Amino acid sequence: MKDFRKYLTENGLAESRTYDLASAFNAMHSAYCELDPWNRREFDSLFGSDIREALITFAEHCPAANADLRDHVQTAVDAELELLA
Repeated sequence: MKDFRKYLTENGLAESRTYDLASAFNAMHSAYCELDPWNRREFDSLFGSDIREALITFAEHCPAANADLRDHVQTAVDAELELLA
């Protein structure tokens, strides 16, 4: 999460706040990845895609989280396409 905290400070957030924010993003990321495709779609509907995009930004700065979220997002897209077919 060090890279994500650096990203936050480089974009104007106080370094003292980056620890709590990174921890919150880590928890949200973990919870989002545990959602099944249908609940992810409901989550995105409730909160908009901005939160998902923020989680992707978090994952891009945390290599361990990156593959996990990308896989889950693709799974959600695939499941939605199946529903539309």
